[in-house]
Amino acid sequence: MENKFLRPSYIELDRRALLNNLVFLKKQGKQNLKYSSVIKGNAYGHGISSFLPMAEECGIDHFSVFSADEAFAALKFKTRESTGVMIMGMIRDEELKWAAENGVEVYLFEMERLRAAISAATETGKKVKIHLQIETGMNRTGFEEEEWEEVFNLVKNSSDKLELTGICTHYAGAESVANYYRIQNQDTVFKKALSTGQEHLRGDASDSRLEFGRIFNVSRNALRYGAPGHRTVWFLAQPRNLYAYFKTEQVVCRRSADPRVELEK
Repeated sequence: MENKFLRPSYIELDRRALLNNLVFLKKQGKQNLKYSSVIKGNAYGHGISSFLPMAEECGIDHFSVFSADEAFAALKFKTRESTGVMIMGMIRDEELKWAAENGVEVYLFEMERLRAAISAATETGKKVKIHLQIETGMNRTGFEEEEWEEVFNLVKNSSDKLELTGICTHYAGAESVANYYRIQNQDTVFKKALSTGQEHLRGDASDSRLEFGRIFNVSRNALRYGAPGHRTVWFLAQPRNLYAYFKTEQVVCRRSADPRVELEK
């Protein structure tokens, strides 16, 4: 048994429960979907080094992170050559060359970073695998409508430098019915972006990547839905079984903040 000296609390991962959850989630979608496990925030505190290999054993072959340092950790601890890694958020210009050399996919949502990706590909001699993020109403990150034509033309003219892996958007609060009309409006804008992309990329090799496809990003109890030529949306999916247990030998309080929930002694 591992020595727990000076570590009164720990997280125990249950591979069997995780596998059961993945089987349940896959039954909710159509066949031929690609699933990506979101492991940002050090796998939500569960540890990339422990969770990623276990998820690989359960059949997951694609992982999504927030930043380049998390992608570096994912590459370090993955056990299979075919396992893919994608950065959904932060990546500096100088890290784009590293991403190209290691086949790491990246989200691009601003013109300066798009041009930096082209420069990185030129310097390394390897294509940068990119996902274009479209701003549709979340008002956080993404290419605005007035930029679409320039973005798609730049991608088409740089097909020897960029591999268009996906087009996506971030729906605002899609897990709540209160945002229904906002989501519908975002959906309309996103479809318009896809139509614009198909028009400007027609005839290019990357055009085929705009055909409807789907990718699931499994993030604990949330699923991220979307992919090349389709949409990205968040919605809740209640886990069938807990796969991570927080255990401690000490109890700070006998009752939680919610008086209806009793804590074990």
